[in-house]
Amino acid sequence: MRLAATHSGRFWRLVLCLALVLAASACNYRFGGYREGQAGVETVNIPPFENRTRQIGIETLFTNELVYEVGRGDRIALAARGRADAVVHGVIKNLITNTVSRQNLNVSLERRVYVTVELTAKNRRGKVFWSYKLTENEVYFVEPDKVSTEANLRGALAEISRRIAEKFHYRFTQAF
Repeated sequence: MRLAATHSGRFWRLVLCLALVLAASACNYRFGGYREGQAGVETVNIPPFENRTRQIGIETLFTNELVYEVGRGDRIALAARGRADAVVHGVIKNLITNTVSRQNLNVSLERRVYVTVELTAKNRRGKVFWSYKLTENEVYFVEPDKVSTEANLRGALAEISRRIAEKFHYRFTQAF
């Protein structure tokens, strides 16, 4: 009699484990770290950004960084405009600089640059299905000569464009 009771207990534990596995799979449970992203979007096209600031040439910097970030990832791929599931448009809306530290009233030592970028994704019919506005900032040194200061600003803008591209890629490919 004792042998039958032991087998009966194992049987019910097995049934309980199977029921839990089936319930978890029926709820479409996924282990942490899995992200489905935008349903049906496997390929994107990224045309050149629109630059609404007075800083010449930064649209190329931001476009190239976004193309690089998407290209190195494994969630979505780049495609030609007519073949892509979505087109991601970028608009550099705003660029503001202000002084962070000064040597005296007339001489800046450091400045901070703020850039606001709006990214939208449209499906093949041109309907917007995803939109996000990002603002990033970076500090750069002000040098005695204008050329060096401009080079430092370009370095700060490169860092901002890298962070914006990373944030886009993460937010675009994550599940809602």
